[in-house]
Amino acid sequence: MSSSTAFGNFQADTPPKRLQRYTCIIFSDKNERLALVIATCIFGLLEFFQLWRGFAAIPVIVGAHTVPVWISFVVGWAALLMAFWLGTP
Repeated sequence: MSSSTAFGNFQADTPPKRLQRYTCIIFSDKNERLALVIATCIFGLLEFFQLWRGFAAIPVIVGAHTVPVWISFVVGWAALLMAFWLGTP
């Protein structure tokens, strides 16, 4: 699918020639897999600490407000789901 604009003809499926070299490096399968592993670990740690805060009932005070403990359970379970979702190939 090609299109003509004021900047010339281009293919919608492929990046411009000057960017193809960098696109292959940024979006390679190896880098994508590494990014998914790192994101899974981050969500896993977030889940662990949020559920730990929830079960231990550790108070969190932001300014003059206290954050309810039930919010940690919601955030913890959401992070757990994200970790499982990102961790499955």
